[in-house]
Amino acid sequence: ADLIVAVNLNAHSGRSRRRASELARVEGHGPEEDGAPQGDGQEPKVPGLVDVVTASLDLMQNSIARMKLASYTPDVVIDVPRDACMFYEFYRAEELIALGRDCAERALAR
Repeated sequence: ADLIVAVNLNAHSGRSRRRASELARVEGHGPEEDGAPQGDGQEPKVPGLVDVVTASLDLMQNSIARMKLASYTPDVVIDVPRDACMFYEFYRAEELIALGRDCAERALAR
């Protein structure tokens, strides 16, 4: 191949902590909307079966990706933040396609 382009859908972004706190607030386990802590003494949410399976699949996928990248080093890596959306947010297609284009343009400019 003349040019190998890889797309990393597991890139980190500065939004990770903010996204996690938003999800926690929606689920009732984090700071309330006004920014004040709940203060009701609730324990942190214990991961459920779906959380454990998702984390396991993420680990497996990352391991496979690292092995493949070691074998076939790409010329260009397009990093897309993994917290850009949730797996079910198909309704955000236009926004996410625009994000992908922006990430690709920045990667190709380097």
